[in-house]
Amino acid sequence: MPTRSTEPLIKLDKKRFVSYNLLAVALALGANFLGITSSLMSLNVDLFRTKLKADIVYPINSLSRYIDDDYEFLYPAKWIKDPNVFLVKTVSHCTSLILHSLAN
Repeated sequence: MPTRSTEPLIKLDKKRFVSYNLLAVALALGANFLGITSSLMSLNVDLFRTKLKADIVYPINSLSRYIDDDYEFLYPAKWIKDPNVFLVKTVSHCTSLILHSLAN
């Protein structure tokens, strides 16, 4: 009759377990997985919205921030950013760089 061992089949390395779970938490926060980061930032709106301006990257209370050289405003997070604005800014910036390099 075979004897049953009390040792587990797979040994759990505690250091590896903790490091993998910390990595998973960091990735979840960085990717705003299921809105975790947004809801955590909603707990302290004054710090994250006004001082750190983290709502540029993560929506806070369903609002995101847009900052330009001349203005800044809040808009609903469900709105889609206009890619044409980005394209026009990029082209104008590249054009100014080319003209500046030709002038020198």
